Amino acid sequence: MPHPRHVSSLLLPARVGPPRATESPGPRSIRVVRDGSTGAVECPDCGVRLRFGPEPGETIRTPADIATLLLAGMGALDREELRVVLLDAKNHVLGVRTVYVGNVSASVVRVGELFRDAVREMASGVVLVHNHPSGDPTPSPDDLHLTAEALAAGRLLDIDLLDHVVIGRDGFVSLRDRGVVFDRVGPGPRPPVAAEEVRR
Repeated sequence: MPHPRHVSSLLLPARVGPPRATESPGPRSIRVVRDGSTGAVECPDCGVRLRFGPEPGETIRTPADIATLLLAGMGALDREELRVVLLDAKNHVLGVRTVYVGNVSASVVRVGELFRDAVREMASGVVLVHNHPSGDPTPSPDDLHLTAEALAAGRLLDIDLLDHVVIGRDGFVSLRDRGVVFDRVGPGPRPPVAAEEVRR
């Protein structure tokens, strides 16, 4: 079974070491700015800004894209959160909604709530994303059970569940990469519907 993927190479590198002679000893203030599902960490003194969370219209091509956008905001949380990334037919982000905070167990999550915003926004597809506060992104049996229930509900609603990404402290696991069969084959637009399927 593959190991969790680490995304240290996907995040912006920070300069390590003592300050240069021309630099001040360190930033005097750091500020976190949130706007819905996106946000940024800013250092006004040094002019650095690190964005986290996808922006509407951004394209998701791989599970690493999801991890790059959400790991900074979810990797260090001390409680579980389940978010749903809403996508259009070309995998452009329509938005990210936090659905659950606390215990994300298949017995607690109501599957209808996973698709509520997708129906309202007329999304073609969704990606489930949740974190493991333990730091280990290895999927649990509850994660697999929740994914199976969400796949069945998505088929009824004609909304593709494209992946379920589990985020840990410094890595992530894509259930699609682990071999779970999802509706759409890979990223990209939905395949055209054959004429005989339309007539049925």
